[in-house]
Amino acid sequence: MTKNILLINPAYTHTEGSIWREVASNYPPLGLAAAAALLEKYDIPVSILDLKVEHFSGEKLASKIREINPQVIGISAITPTINEAWHIAQIVKKTLPEALVVFGGTHATVMPQECIENKYVDVVAKGESEYTFVDLGIINDLSKIDGIIYKNKDGKIIQNKDRVPVKNLDELPFPAYHLLPMYKYQPALGNYKRLPAMIMLTSRGCPGRCTFCYSGIKEKNIRTRSAENVLTEIKFLKERYNIKEISFYDDVFTLFRGKLVKICNAIIDEKLDITWSCMTRINLIDEELLKIMKKSGCHSICYGIESADETILKNIQKDIDLNMAREVIKMTKKAGIKARISLMFGNQGETEETMEKTINFALETNPDVVQFNIASAYPGTELYTWAKEKGYLSEKTWDQYDYSQYTVKLPNLSEEKVREYYKKAYKRFYFRPKYIVQRLLKTRSYYDIKENIFAVKGLFNFFKSD
Repeated sequence: MTKNILLINPAYTHTEGSIWREVASNYPPLGLAAAAALLEKYDIPVSILDLKVEHFSGEKLASKIREINPQVIGISAITPTINEAWHIAQIVKKTLPEALVVFGGTHATVMPQECIENKYVDVVAKGESEYTFVDLGIINDLSKIDGIIYKNKDGKIIQNKDRVPVKNLDELPFPAYHLLPMYKYQPALGNYKRLPAMIMLTSRGCPGRCTFCYSGIKEKNIRTRSAENVLTEIKFLKERYNIKEISFYDDVFTLFRGKLVKICNAIIDEKLDITWSCMTRINLIDEELLKIMKKSGCHSICYGIESADETILKNIQKDIDLNMAREVIKMTKKAGIKARISLMFGNQGETEETMEKTINFALETNPDVVQFNIASAYPGTELYTWAKEKGYLSEKTWDQYDYSQYTVKLPNLSEEKVREYYKKAYKRFYFRPKYIVQRLLKTRSYYDIKENIFAVKGLFNFFKSD
């Protein structure tokens, strides 16, 4: 007999003083939606509660849980929302004491002992867990389910063997969009041209070795969906939900060049009328590729550069050439595509001089958008391991891990100094007369006007937050 399953995405509120607090964005929980789609394929009843946009809490949440009456409740557990996930688990257990509470997600995967020791958690699903939840929906004996850690009837913690990751991503059904409040989602301000918009993932894994990134997504686990599969989903989103914009959320969207060219050509040939954006690495882009991306509707590319200091780039294993970065930014803008870059303060080897160098790099290259962050030592990263071994971890709580708090206490750099440069970087870049004039001259649409208004409002609120 199959069990009724409820999947919950905890609310996520950025900390005071984070620029992300000022950027209006809501992303659908694609991981939960992917698991739900596979559950439906196996005829297992499933619901999703996205508390980030639905705003159920306390008794209202308990009432909703009673109404659905699930036997299994899966709760997404990522580092910034883990405290909220534990709070939800407590509500669940008080509402339905016999329900099986399962934690899945990145934090649950890299900190399984911490999660399973919580008295309100029965099972931790590690790694990719779509098929794990299928097993939880049809198998009663937890000892027979790969990829989990659980408590037996005596309270003893048992760890089963790891689950093998999905090899062929095309075998997975499209996310269960129909279980989500689709009209409540939109990408971050400045990352879309039109609405309705949706994010998509067309691959899993990343060729990078960055120390601040979760090691589970790196080299050995790289897999991709076929161009045909991706195009079918784009058409589905257009037909079913009138989606006009796609934000491709792959870590490196241009990694599989042949697939990308097929997708671009099909969008052009079939006149799909889609605008889109993506993220990639500077060594995986060229003039020819930029031309076809632009022609097929690409309007924005984000490049992770992180620092303008060669020593820091080496320390964080960011294998990029800064002169190439300068050229790629220029090339992207020349192609008529918005160049967005990501820069970071507070990594190994950081000083006031290196932070100044990074700000100057942004001013010199003058991309369309710069996203400045503060290094966060997330569990499961080499940065976390290094900082813990050195005694450099701060006393921040998990919900402060959002790339705006100083979670690595470098011995030569105070938190006050890092925050000073964090704010200085935004002020010096975005309040230049030259930049303001360029933005106004590029204003062409309602969305451009909206972006400019919200950007100014957000930046002023950001500067007032300290």
